[in-house]
Amino acid sequence: MLILIWASDVVLDLQGHTLGRGRLLKNPGGNGIEIVDKYTNIRILNGTLQDFHTGVFHDSAKYPAVEEVPTYDAQLNTYRFPKSGVVLENITFKNNKENFRIRIPREQKP
Repeated sequence: MLILIWASDVVLDLQGHTLGRGRLLKNPGGNGIEIVDKYTNIRILNGTLQDFHTGVFHDSAKYPAVEEVPTYDAQLNTYRFPKSGVVLENITFKNNKENFRIRIPREQKP
């Protein structure tokens, strides 16, 4: 992992830069940006994530957990994960096994 987000209400602006594992390694691995499970309201914007196993990773500590499916706005190139509060805005993904994995607790029936 290159960046660990350990707080809520964070804006990470990559300012057009690329985060990657480097071209010397042939196989993608690790997480590019990891968000600790309990934090929300995270915006990651304006850059490229490449050569990772998972570009952006946010997993729930409460199990069973399920993948959160984002809404995608193609005009703005924005992924929104409303339940976890993660937004990926103007992010390009290259050569990752998974671009993102955002997991939330499964809703329990009473």
